[in-house]
Amino acid sequence: MKDAPESLLDYELCKHFGWTPQELYEQDARVIEEFVVIFNAVNEYERGETKKARRGKLREKMGGVNARGG
Repeated sequence: MKDAPESLLDYELCKHFGWTPQELYEQDARVIEEFVVIFNAVNEYERGETKKARRGKLREKMGGVNARGG
């Protein structure tokens, strides 16, 4: 959620943890910051996995030939 609007971040935190906005605002700011770091790490990992899957599908389409000519 890097560089996401604050309202989107609030929404994602409430959705993920089942909090109301009021419950979110009652949480310790340090804990919320740590959760945001975790969300960013998970999102980055998932993006990497998606890219790997797309490359694998492309290799299959190309008959297993390496895109670099190998």
